[in-house]
Amino acid sequence: MKVVIITNSREKDSLMPDVKFELVKKTLAPLVVERWFIEDESCFAMLDAIEAEDIVLVETKDETTIHQIAIRGLRHTGEIPSAVMFDADKVKLRSALVGTEVRMPFLVPSADMLEEDRDYFVKPLILEDSLGIDEHSLCHTPDEVKARVEYLRKEFDKPAIIEEYIKGYDVTVGIIRFGRGYLLSAMRIDSTLDGVPFQSEKVKVEDHRAFFDMRSINGILDDVLKRLTMQTFKAIGAENYARMDYRVTENGAPFLLEVNLYPGLKDTGAMYRSFELVGMPYDKFLYTVLNTAQRKLL
Repeated sequence: MKVVIITNSREKDSLMPDVKFELVKKTLAPLVVERWFIEDESCFAMLDAIEAEDIVLVETKDETTIHQIAIRGLRHTGEIPSAVMFDADKVKLRSALVGTEVRMPFLVPSADMLEEDRDYFVKPLILEDSLGIDEHSLCHTPDEVKARVEYLRKEFDKPAIIEEYIKGYDVTVGIIRFGRGYLLSAMRIDSTLDGVPFQSEKVKVEDHRAFFDMRSINGILDDVLKRLTMQTFKAIGAENYARMDYRVTENGAPFLLEVNLYPGLKDTGAMYRSFELVGMPYDKFLYTVLNTAQRKLL
């Protein structure tokens, strides 16, 4: 048996960069771990070389590639396209949560509806890893909001969303399917970068963060966050593993910020650190993720 990581050159740096691949390969040794690049349909024939007992670790969001893996009856960690859609689009995610307990920050439909004396958070609609989020994402006036929206449009050629700013702290919850149940771990993350009280791109990339096990901070809130994560996981149709990010008010009210169905698997990433805090070794974490692989059609 071997592990085949499927990605492509466009997504490699965000989903399975060289340093991450080498870490996974080293940790899982002597198990053979390979990284294959599927660029387009001309590469699909490569998938026929994957054997039935192998595990395919899907590190691409390309729907066609995942489908080609699935129709070959391979064991894989891919999610259905509709679930991946909610990972990418924060507006559509809200629609999936109707009827659940899960709340998200109030979304301002238009910059014309902004109010004075209120703080807003402006971020790209479809980007990942906090790209486009910095100290200027927190806006204190309507003019600052409009300027930020225009900046994101010019810099990333992406639309922006305007949310109410939740004053509080960040929590991430990791979830991994384990047999017929799930393993969940909630972790508070505090920014240690002066003047940036949230998870900006710089805070994440340069790791200006402190981590705390939520169970040891507030057991009741820990249970609530895990329940909300389970509800969200089922609402979007996910099956394997994910990381969900929350903003918790000073009074302990959690608001879901986003879902990440492709959480980083590095030993320094938030996904693993949430499980490390409860005593899970890194190699066990990787094997637990790999064990979510199923033979299923997508």
